[in-house]
Amino acid sequence: METASTILVEPKPIESEREVFVRLANNRVNKVLSSLDVLKKLSSRKSSYTEKDVLAMKKHLHAAVNEAIESFNPSSGSSRKTFSLDI
Repeated sequence: METASTILVEPKPIESEREVFVRLANNRVNKVLSSLDVLKKLSSRKSSYTEKDVLAMKKHLHAAVNEAIESFNPSSGSSRKTFSLDI
């Protein structure tokens, strides 16, 4: 005869708005940092890049970081931009 076993699962505690923000911010900043590590690996490859390319990437990355930080100011607007180097 089979006996049914009951598994009790405790409900997850409800996160405060602050806890949600901290959890998401930690995950997203760490994802950006990992992506920057991947970008950094391009410098050690036998890739053909110029100082102009590096300056263009730097300018775009700085602008994106500034825009992200500025978005925390309630009065700021956001416009998504893409990056592309010329051949």
